[in-house]
Amino acid sequence: MNDAQTPITPALLQVPAGPLRPLLLPLTRLAEWLAMAMLIGATSLIMMEVFSRGFFNHAVAWADELARWCGLGVIFLGVPLLLARDSHVKVDMFFKMAPTGPRRWIGLVNELCNLAFCAFF
Repeated sequence: MNDAQTPITPALLQVPAGPLRPLLLPLTRLAEWLAMAMLIGATSLIMMEVFSRGFFNHAVAWADELARWCGLGVIFLGVPLLLARDSHVKVDMFFKMAPTGPRRWIGLVNELCNLAFCAFF
């Protein structure tokens, strides 16, 4: 199936065109599905823990810890997806007020800061 026949999904809209697009599309879809599965897993584990404590007066020791790990997985998979979509939380008032020339430099500095933050943390 070529790009003209590929159905449009949210994952396709966020991956920029370029030589890495064929590699990034499946990785983006995989990350989205894993993040959704982890979110469902964390929610299910927390609900199971609440019901087991409330109705059976028995705590499941591993459910809380596994729910925390699933939450961390959602964060670490979701942040790169938000950056790829340019949907992360940002203050862009000065960026939108700047003329076209400086706007490119502000955007470049912003991307370099994002890259440095991701590299260090």
